[in-house]
Amino acid sequence: MLPDHVAPERLYLETRWASLVPYAAAADLLADVLPVRSGVNATTVRQHVLRTAERIEGDLAEQRASFTEGPDSRGWDDLPVPDGRMAIGLDGGYIRDWRDRKRNFELIVDRSMPEEGEARYIGFVHGYDRKPQRRIIDHLRQQGFQADQDLTFITDGGEEVRALAERISPCSEHVLDWFHVTMRITVLRQFAQGLVHHDKEPGMAALDELRRIKWFLWHGNTYRTREVIDDLLLDLDALDSRYPKLRKFRTAMREFQVYIASALLHG
Repeated sequence: MLPDHVAPERLYLETRWASLVPYAAAADLLADVLPVRSGVNATTVRQHVLRTAERIEGDLAEQRASFTEGPDSRGWDDLPVPDGRMAIGLDGGYIRDWRDRKRNFELIVDRSMPEEGEARYIGFVHGYDRKPQRRIIDHLRQQGFQADQDLTFITDGGEEVRALAERISPCSEHVLDWFHVTMRITVLRQFAQGLVHHDKEPGMAALDELRRIKWFLWHGNTYRTREVIDDLLLDLDALDSRYPKLRKFRTAMREFQVYIASALLHG
């Protein structure tokens, strides 16, 4: 019944604590609360956590990209009425590889939030994980999500994150995260404020247009948003100024134009 020489309770604590704090801190904590002072160190905890992760990975079935594939696609008429909408936030960030400090890898983390019940978290490394969509599907199922339930994805609009969410559920909608939108607008405003110091009138006009873009986006007026973005880009292309960062301002504005157009297309 217990083929491993390490108790399941200890493996559970090691895995749980090591997911929250560094391995060395988890080992110190174990030594403080359990009678396992000898032989407990960061390397041991890391090996046990890796073994647990490999077992969980082996239990994960074949890759599935959608709830419409496999057993979930059958018997939708027999499913009970879904228990409200679920929202899931997906975001990615780059982390330095601790073994090869010249390389970075992208970590994608999501937080799924049902209308009732606690939120849950899941994370994986993009490009290394061979079953990312299946992992998200199983994560949602463990939280009680069913195939015909409404699902809202909140993402930064990045291609990798958006590709993960596109096919998972036919009852889903995709919302652009306001935080990431305002971050990009803030960068554009900094360029515009720099332009004010060299050419006040076109700089103030750019700031005013950026305020309009933010206002239209907040109120969901996508048509006017794209219209004002196009107009501002035309004004910047036609502007003759000594502002040294004008070229970077134009490039950032074009990238924002593509970013918003892509998000609206897939939203």
